[in-house]
Amino acid sequence: MVYKLLKKGISLALAFVIVLSLSCCGVGDEVLIDEITSETTSLEATESTLEENTSTEITTDEVTEKIYEYDDYTIEYNIISSGTNDQNINITISNTGKESIIGWTLKYDAGGEISDLWDGTIYKNNETEYIIRSADHNYVIEPGSSVAFGYTLTGDELAIPESIEICSKRVVKVGGYEVEFTETNDFGTSFQGEIKISNLTDEPIEAWILTFYTNFVIEELSGAKIISQYNIHYEVADQQWTTPIQPNSTVVLGLSGSKEENVQPEIKIGAYLSEIVFDDKLTSDIPDEPDISDDDDDDGIYMKPITSEDEIAYKDTGFAYVRNQILLMADDSISFDEMSDIADDMNADIVGYIDITNEYQIEFRYNVELEDLENIIDDLEQKPFIEYAALNYAFELHTD
Repeated sequence: MVYKLLKKGISLALAFVIVLSLSCCGVGDEVLIDEITSETTSLEATESTLEENTSTEITTDEVTEKIYEYDDYTIEYNIISSGTNDQNINITISNTGKESIIGWTLKYDAGGEISDLWDGTIYKNNETEYIIRSADHNYVIEPGSSVAFGYTLTGDELAIPESIEICSKRVVKVGGYEVEFTETNDFGTSFQGEIKISNLTDEPIEAWILTFYTNFVIEELSGAKIISQYNIHYEVADQQWTTPIQPNSTVVLGLSGSKEENVQPEIKIGAYLSEIVFDDKLTSDIPDEPDISDDDDDDGIYMKPITSEDEIAYKDTGFAYVRNQILLMADDSISFDEMSDIADDMNADIVGYIDITNEYQIEFRYNVELEDLENIIDDLEQKPFIEYAALNYAFELHTD
């Protein structure tokens, strides 16, 4: 089967003839701070040798350390010892910002094969490209603090990575969960209640924070901790950052609070979750971007193509759509960079774009169920700068 993307409008239909792909971006530009080289060494010839030969000075410029600096953290890479085809590596991550770094995850080309990793875990790798996550005991890096991990690196041509960066961050979770508040006992000016947070997806909700407003004051909370409170605005999180809300499961928070008499306690403004996510795509996972010459008639239009039937799902009505993608049109006040930031906040990427109409093909970095996609679309269409949003429908082309 061959599938072709279908969009609103003539301009959208033309767009799908283009089969460009966007590659994922890293977080921030690396700034090389320092390279420490070993000092020049020389071999002193003996007096008798000097009478026969000219002295030879052997120099080495082997780099043993590199520091990468970003807005809120630095990473220091050290070769602590080396052999013919192996090195022992130590990497230190320092939090130079004002917020805790939670669930740190690094993505980089290690330049060789990693083994005997300590104080970290290998999440994924392809050849020498790795995604390395924290261990449970160093999951959080507080401001002004550092964590370190290390490993043995083997290979024929070992080299210090050009770039190492954190690819994890906190985002507001869009869909895929429910929050329910219930009063269980009323004592007039005090009460007991519970908050249920249900994960409706097949992926864990990691390092979650629940944010909400109330018409009461929380006096005691069980099953979670209050990390921020301002009047009746609360942020609560699990007692242990390393305890996620497991797929298709519910956590229950118990609380006792105070309120005005004859007032029904409630969460006044819809509660929302944020979570820690990370970019789990390696370079090898991303298709090469086709080249378009400057004089191409379709310059300013590119769309990510469908490359496999696995990318297609079907509604109950039989209509086919592209998994984990939506299409939207923004008004002229929204720039590409601004839309890129909006997509990033949704844990998604722009993978297609029509310049003249300011239309976007958005792909989420995680699996999104149809119901959640439709909820996201409904939310987006309420925003004043979004002209429309829709599923990315596809149809089958029959060829002779």
